[in-house]
Order: sequence, then C-alpha cells, then structure tokens
Amino acid sequence: MAPAAESLLEVARRPWLDLASDISGAIVYLDAGAAEFVHVSLGAPFLFGLGAAHVCDLEHAAADDALLPLLTGQQPSTLIICITRLLTEAHPHILRAVLAHPAVSRVLILSSVSEHGHACQESVSEELGVEAFREYASMLAQDVQDSRDADVAMSQQHKPGAAPSVQLSVSVRSFPMHICALDPAAFVLPAASAAATHSRANGVAAGMAGADPARGSMDGGAASGGDLSLMAHELAGIVRQMGARLEAWSVGPVSYHLAHELASLPLAQPQEVGGRPAPMLGVVLVDRSVDQTTPTYHHDSLGDVLLATLPRGTPSAAPKAKRAGAAQPITWRPLHARVDVPGLVPLHSELSQALGAGSAQHAYGAELLAPGDKQAVGRLEQLVAKKGKDGSALVRKWLKQSLAAESLQPSTRSKAGAVTSAEVAGLANDLVVSDTGAALRQRGAVTLGHAAAAALGADTAARWEAAAALERQLAAMLCGGGDASAVAAVLQDALATAQAGKGALAVSDVVALLPALYSLTPDVSGGHGGGAYGGGEEGAP
Repeated sequence: MAPAAESLLEVARRPWLDLASDISGAIVYLDAGAAEFVHVSLGAPFLFGLGAAHVCDLEHAAADDALLPLLTGQQPSTLIICITRLLTEAHPHILRAVLAHPAVSRVLILSSVSEHGHACQESVSEELGVEAFREYASMLAQDVQDSRDADVAMSQQHKPGAAPSVQLSVSVRSFPMHICALDPAAFVLPAASAAATHSRANGVAAGMAGADPARGSMDGGAASGGDLSLMAHELAGIVRQMGARLEAWSVGPVSYHLAHELASLPLAQPQEVGGRPAPMLGVVLVDRSVDQTTPTYHHDSLGDVLLATLPRGTPSAAPKAKRAGAAQPITWRPLHARVDVPGLVPLHSELSQALGAGSAQHAYGAELLAPGDKQAVGRLEQLVAKKGKDGSALVRKWLKQSLAAESLQPSTRSKAGAVTSAEVAGLANDLVVSDTGAALRQRGAVTLGHAAAAALGADTAARWEAAAALERQLAAMLCGGGDASAVAAVLQDALATAQAGKGALAVSDVVALLPALYSLTPDVSGGHGGGAYGGGEEGAP
C-alpha cells in the first residue's frame, strides 16, 4: 500500500508527467511488460493526452506505425521505446523499430531495469559492461547509422544526389514501470517483465521450490543471484518511487534470499517532507510454496468470481537465458480484462454479417480496468471489498443510477431476494439498446454489468459455490482433528463424482485443492526437512 494513503495510480503516473515534453509528437513503442503497465495504470488516452503521436507494439514495429501521425499532419522525429526486458533481450525489436523509421533523429529508450540491475546480470555485463546504458546507446546508434549509410549508398548508385542519411541520437534512461495498479491500494508487477520471467529457483518459478538439502537450509531453494536480483531491483524501484524507507520480512527460503538481495542494494534515503521523516514501507515476502491456500481458495466475493471468469491468453514462454545450464524459461498466461459488450458500438449490416450471428467474439468490447475513469476505478475497488450478496446488489445499484442519469427506465422491476444474472444483464442491456449513446457515456457501468452477469450465471455460480462448500468441509475436518485418510476419502468421492460428469465440479476443481490441503494437513512424519522451509530456521510452527 502506498505511504500516506497516496493512490498507487498517482504514484505510477507521476514520472510520466515529467516526461511530457519528450513524449509530445513522438511515436511511443511498448514491449509486452510496458504494455501491461500502460494498460492497467495509465491507459492509452493518458499517453495521447501527453501529446504522443502514436502508441504501438514494439514486437510488431513497422513503417506503417507512422501513418497515423502523417495523416494528422505530424512528421515524428523522435521514438520513445519503453522496455521492461533486458536491453540485450529487447535489442532485435528495438533495432527493427528504429530502422523502420529512417527519418527519425532521436531515440529515447526507457528501461524499467536500472543500469545497476543490468550490471548484475552476467550475460549482460559480458556484452555491455557495467555502464550498460551508455554502451548500448553507442552500439545502437552505430548499428543504425551503418545501416542507414549503406541504404543511402545503394540509393545513390541508382539515383545520384539522394539525400544523406539522418544522424541519430540515442539515449537510455532508467524509468519506473513497475506498478500495475489494480486499484488505488493494490498492485501487481507486469507479468511479462524481466523481473517476473527471470525469477527461477530449482528450475521452476521462484517461490514454488523447496530447499535443496545439498546447498544448506536457507539459500538452497533460492536461485542464483542473477535470477533473483532483477526482482530485488524491481522492488527497490517501487520503494524508491514511493519515496519511502524500506523494511523487509521474509517467509520461506527464496524470500529469505530475496530479502538479502534487497537489503544489499544501495537505496538513497528519501528526503523528509514538511519536517517529517519519510514513511516506512513494510514488505512481506512469502514463498508460494509456504502459502498454497490463497491462490486456490474460493472466497465469498463477486469480485473473485468475476476475475476468475475472465479469459486468459495462450501460454507463452519468457525469453531464454543465455548462460550455460540455464533453467527452462517460465511460462505465463496473461489475463485479458476485456469484456465483450454486444451492441456497444453499432456496426454496419455487412460487418455484422461477416462476424456471424453465433460468434462469441464481438468487434467492440470494453476494458474492465479503466485507469482513466476514476468512477470505474472506485467502483471496482468497492466491489472487491464486498462479501457475499452485497457485491451483486452494489452492481445493480450502479446500473440503476446510470439509467437514472440518462433518464431511462429499467425494462424489468427488481424482485426481493438475491440479484440474478438475468436482472443484471437486463439492466446493462437497457443502456446498450438506447439510441442516445448512453452505453458509451456509461461504459464503465455497462462493462461491469456484463462481467457481473457472467459471474452470476447459473453454471459459474454453482461451480464456485460447490468448490467453496468442499473447501469448507475439508477445512472443518482438518481443524476438527480429522486424519488424512478421512480427507482423502472425501476427495476421492468428489473426484469420482466429477469424473462421472455429475455435480457442478470439474476434475480440475478437485485437483486444484490438493496443494492447499497438503499445506494444511499436519505433518505426521514429525519433521519439516523436506518441506518448503528446508532446515526450519524460519519455519516449523
């Protein structure tokens, strides 16, 4: 949480305001991690509001990216390239982007990984040395200049008098793109950033591995310093961005190692504000292997169900490490917080027919996370905090308020009892079918309404409630002193029912409970040496 109750959205945006003069008139390129950050914490309209000529995907850079500025009478001479990966990994994409725009005279590369963070990576320090930013800027400028000069020389052979190549200026800066603010008080790191994809321990994602007895009790489960140092630098960057002092605690072997990495980094003492010392930011690092219950538990919250129903992207792999003996790259499946809203934007009949009447995907949808809409951000924050039926009642209330603001009447009357999926979908659809443009003006409420309707659907709700009931039953058995055999019998019955296609649960729902139950079941062997704690200095209760 941000010190002094400062909104994390404001913390994430503040550095970009200082960069407004550079962004004005420039084409902005984003790698996958930077795109996550902009999507969640800024929104593309924020960058356009700062004067960006265009915002584009770095991994698919092309000369056509300059068409939009040209159509609006602009001739971009500056590229701003935002990366959350290492410079050496992003280099092929950076080079292609710069070569695609021969008229560009200035390139500013914003890296979320600091120069010190690059120097701590063996593969990078071997190529660029300790002054990675300066060396890379010089190398890129030379490569681009050589390519441009070669193109000009070839052109002059066919057409004498061709214009000389444009001289290029390249600079690299450290720039914070760490905080993907889900709401004013909660954030995650970009899943595609180097800090996330490089963090490995014992060949798997850091925090999922137990300790290696051959390497000692505490740091056996940790990855090499190069792997975890990027995560430490990322966390240090967040602390620095918040203007706070750091105090870290760790639970688990990998977190212990990461906390030591974090403590070893040079953190400048933040300046006092108004004569008061800078606030203290407490960071609690917990290995996922120590807490296996949280990611599987089915809370009685519409916000949790809503997030669980959102689609995920195709699994993709992180960039492979170059050093010998490197572990396999981590894969991740990004969450697409985009909701299909049929009819949000009227389509021509030809396009509607091309999409197909039974198509599940629509040409236009809406973002559930809309950082540029303060009302939408506030609504999502309130929804996540609500428990039980209060969440669905709140969504219904917002939809009715939106209808009243547009002087529209709901097509159905609310009934006593629980809010249903059909009722919420009907209220949202009342805004969509209006020909006054109400759906676009009330897009946040419409989006939340459609997402809530999907979460409240009969199949989704029944499956979630069945999983929650099974969790409660098994937890009660464990807390009541039940032995492992009784718990196993209940699980076997649930698994057999799911395999037979009976009941609301799928086989995957039952299997997903196993790690959590294993972590909650008392260790009857009498020792924790093979568990997540390794030797037990931090650990056995």
